[in-house]
Amino acid sequence: GEIKEFEGSLSHGDPIMLICEFTVDSPEERAARSAEVKAELEALERGDSVSEVEESVEEEQSESEELLEELVEEWPEESMDSELSDAIDELLDD
Repeated sequence: GEIKEFEGSLSHGDPIMLICEFTVDSPEERAARSAEVKAELEALERGDSVSEVEESVEEEQSESEELLEELVEEWPEESMDSELSDAIDELLDD
């Protein structure tokens, strides 16, 4: 996108106008993407193909999801608050 400077002015009583809008990925999504990119760069430095790296990342993600599911099964449900439970459900749904 193009960065522009707001050149208008506001006076008392003028309605506030929307001048910029954007979305930001969640910290978890940014961390996951960062890990993928780092793995791809390391693989390219070693001479591996991108498809091999993608397969490796998918395997690691699958293993992480399985580990998370195991931890959730072992966690005593009465000690888990609703916010934590919702966060875990969201991770498992992705």
